[in-house]
Amino acid sequence: MPTTSPFPGTCASWAQSVFETTSRAMRWIVVVGLVLGGIGGGTVTSLASDRDRVAWSPDGRWIAYVMANRSAADLFPADWWALDISQRLEPADAARPISWTLWATEWETGRSVALARSAGPLGAPVWRPDGGALAYVQLDPASNNPALPRQRTLWLQTAPNRRVPLDRRPHPPEWDRLGVEPVAAPAFSRNGRKLAYEVYDPQTGPGVVVARLTAERLEPLQTLPGVGRPVWSGRDDSLACFALESHGRLAPVAELVVFDPDFNLTARSSGVLTASTPVWTNNGQLVYAAIVPAPTKLKPMALTILKEGRSEVWFKPPEPRRVGFRDAARSNDQAAEFRPDRDPDPPTLLFDLAPDGEHVFVTVRLRDHPSEVSHSLPRTGEIRNRFPPLDHAGRIAGLSVAPTGDALAVRYGCDALATPPLVLTSNITDKRPLAPDGSAAREWLARFAALARAIQRDDWPALGSSETNHQHENSSSSASSRWSLVPLPDEVPANDPNLLRLRRLAQLGRDLQSQAVARNAGDHTRPALNDPARLRRLEPELDLVLSGLVGEFEQTRAAIQHALSQPRCARDRDRLLLLDLQCRLRDDPETTRAGLRAWLDRPAPPRRMERLLDGPPALFDDTPEMAARSWAERLLGLLEQPRERPAEVEPPPLNHLNEFFELNRGPLEFDQGIWMRPRADFLVRLAWNRPKAPDLLPLPPPLPPW
Repeated sequence: MPTTSPFPGTCASWAQSVFETTSRAMRWIVVVGLVLGGIGGGTVTSLASDRDRVAWSPDGRWIAYVMANRSAADLFPADWWALDISQRLEPADAARPISWTLWATEWETGRSVALARSAGPLGAPVWRPDGGALAYVQLDPASNNPALPRQRTLWLQTAPNRRVPLDRRPHPPEWDRLGVEPVAAPAFSRNGRKLAYEVYDPQTGPGVVVARLTAERLEPLQTLPGVGRPVWSGRDDSLACFALESHGRLAPVAELVVFDPDFNLTARSSGVLTASTPVWTNNGQLVYAAIVPAPTKLKPMALTILKEGRSEVWFKPPEPRRVGFRDAARSNDQAAEFRPDRDPDPPTLLFDLAPDGEHVFVTVRLRDHPSEVSHSLPRTGEIRNRFPPLDHAGRIAGLSVAPTGDALAVRYGCDALATPPLVLTSNITDKRPLAPDGSAAREWLARFAALARAIQRDDWPALGSSETNHQHENSSSSASSRWSLVPLPDEVPANDPNLLRLRRLAQLGRDLQSQAVARNAGDHTRPALNDPARLRRLEPELDLVLSGLVGEFEQTRAAIQHALSQPRCARDRDRLLLLDLQCRLRDDPETTRAGLRAWLDRPAPPRRMERLLDGPPALFDDTPEMAARSWAERLLGLLEQPRERPAEVEPPPLNHLNEFFELNRGPLEFDQGIWMRPRADFLVRLAWNRPKAPDLLPLPPPLPPW
């Protein structure tokens, strides 16, 4: 049955080779909290994309992106659900890619097409302005023979099963040693007849080649030495590039240079943050993120415009706000006081503009700070909305607004990890994690587990405490000994915001779990991706975690019994039995008490021995076996001191509306469905009874299923 193709005029059989460019009417929408059209001012031109951004097709229907495929055994090690909450190295961030896939997904329907598969890294793709082709760079996999240099190939993809090589050059071996990004994205000119892409010449060093594209062949026009990451203007074919170091490395903060259509250098700007790709507006302004010079030692980050060779601050993003009891330790200005050459994770600013050029979406990425996206109007300084695309605990790696202005794509995880994107529609509560195959679904499930662990580690109350997390100033010490991802029955109030954050992630995970299980045959390239035995053991583990996060402990116990029926080592079986006792705490305390005592009567596991520097060997209790034993002792202590079921959090009084919004993030948490239905009804009544309430509260979005 024919299906829609990312290339105009094609079908599922891919037999048709004639492509007709089709146009789609631009649809402008106005919704509460997200206005992306109707203002005018031209169209944003962003024809280049960095490694963590996605490439929207010109009609806004398709998303092209590169995804790294990683082994299921690396994403979900044997003890992934029982890892100590205090551990910081998540499997979702530590697992290394095995292969790469270039996908094109129709985001409204979820239909996907695999355009290219590679054992070597793939660069971010870029669409030709007419939507009839994609260009990207592929790097050959590393060879065991150092005498054989790797090759970098620039491809032009004109159909799902048809691509032609445009340029092929040796890959500099020193780039691998220096950590240089090997597959930067190319860039099309506004009419699609020119292509700019990075090259490396042993004689002259790195540079950008500008070539004319005719009949699927390149005719070089000019080589610009010492620059990279080109971005074309959609107005007069001006070209913006980052200045590279002599060996080709792109520093976190670099110089931005602009060339006119005749390739003459016309402007320079220093202190530019290279994590964000600059964006050209239709009136010839270049918007980029930069460190703004200040009279003090503090150097704030801001969006800057370059017009007629002059730079000026265009918009300074809002400072990070407090989330729950966690205060932002540093302001935006203070966070920008860093040494890029020494900081492994320097603060940075990611942004993209809506099609009208008037609305900007910005996220300020700071270490140990909650992540959120702010939707603002730089011309007036108004902040329309602030929201976490998925959760405050996640690390945003890139964001991109659709050309039609009705969707926002966000990538999570570490930089250049190439995780699948998340698409948010104009209704911010509509979150669509793209999962074209089983490997992508497992990537999302591993990301949800990492977010759930971060929530329990940083925002969860102390075990056995009667206070909620809103009354704690610091819970890191109490959460450090939490043993598994599954909360205790009735541990916190049923409408606790952090518990609902966990349930929201679990609900998304349940939607993707069936894809991860049903698409085992969709993995490719390396057998390590498709380990049938590991996937069989993974299914009940996912069931017990997801059902435990939503509070369905009977289903959790059923998943535990399913897992125990499989061949497992003695340590895994002991952990599953302990988790089964934990799920019985509320309904069968006597059986649980007897089971915990029997579990603790066994011989204690050996302690870990480590020889310290210039000292005698020392014993440590940080082994997984000791962590499980400590957890069992804490559970038994809870049974000796029974607790009443925690009461639900009461709504705030009417005369403290402003304080309520400030402490609980107001419309943000309300948009995210944090509050239960009675509280939501209370806010709706309050909004309609106050004359100025519509200015403070948007109309309520649909409540989540739970």
